[in-house]
Amino acid sequence: MKDKDYDGKDYLADPELKNGPLVDRRCTDTLFLVLFILSIGAYGWTCEYAYKNGKPKQLFTPVDGDGRLCGYNATKGFPSLYYVVRKDSMEPRAVCVDKCPLEIDSAFSCAPTKNIPSKTICENEFSKSGKGHIGYGTNRIMHRFCMPDIDKLPPSIDLDAYDNLIGNFGLDDV
Repeated sequence: MKDKDYDGKDYLADPELKNGPLVDRRCTDTLFLVLFILSIGAYGWTCEYAYKNGKPKQLFTPVDGDGRLCGYNATKGFPSLYYVVRKDSMEPRAVCVDKCPLEIDSAFSCAPTKNIPSKTICENEFSKSGKGHIGYGTNRIMHRFCMPDIDKLPPSIDLDAYDNLIGNFGLDDV
């Protein structure tokens, strides 16, 4: 088979297979077919049960830094997820916000977390005083997530640092 000039003329095939295997044919996968149909049925039943008895809406609900679902219970009124980047530390903190800031200076409120203990950290006036967060414009994804818009980043953010920051909260894989 390693000979590149081989033409296959000396290869002899079984004459019974010339027109295909016509003798001794039988179905060998009947048991597999029955098991496959049963497993598809069990999968369908499991999906139906999970949909009726579970909370599929919460599956795609964002979670803040404290593990709370945005828009539920303590974070009611704050349905979207935003990453606050504090000026004193460049580590992103996930918070639930009332709306996604479309521009750098857009006003919004956030639900306090352990790492962002005060609503004022998110407020625009506090940010202008130099003690709050670095504001950036976002695009709203799936009506729940505030994704950073690279065209609306403040000029003070170095793009290499931004790439590292995006990698820190896993958005470079999206």
